[in-house]
Amino acid sequence: MPMTQDEKLKELTDKVDLEDLAYRFFSIIDSTQQVEPILGCITEDGQVDYRDLGSAAYRGHDEMRPFFEEIFAKAKWQVHFVTNFHVTELSGNVAEAKACLYGKGCRVDTDPYEAYAACEFIFKHTPGGWKIHNLREYPVVPLSLPWAPEAEPTV
Repeated sequence: MPMTQDEKLKELTDKVDLEDLAYRFFSIIDSTQQVEPILGCITEDGQVDYRDLGSAAYRGHDEMRPFFEEIFAKAKWQVHFVTNFHVTELSGNVAEAKACLYGKGCRVDTDPYEAYAACEFIFKHTPGGWKIHNLREYPVVPLSLPWAPEAEPTV
């Protein structure tokens, strides 16, 4: 059965909201470096997975908070460019998406670094709107991160 106009409008609105959320998440990291607004983009029981970038996976706000606080304490500066965002699945209150990410930064204890990564998102629709439920980042070219073991792309 073809989608109704209302269903098409809802799907388009959801896709725009999901893209906006992904951009907002990385923009908050770069511009404010404030932990609570970042956590506001993620479900309470959500997970961010940076294992393929030489870090760890963190589930729930209580695990994520110290991770982001430490990152911001060590950061001189950082910037993320998110491209090629596309929703791959949208069904009711759950959505999946992929994006490409270019990140560049400098910590107080290292030279500048850069990373080209892919992002896989799982989003959940909550009473407060769409939120990231799971975010996995992994390299698409070999990493040059001073704190990470040399890693080959996983795509």
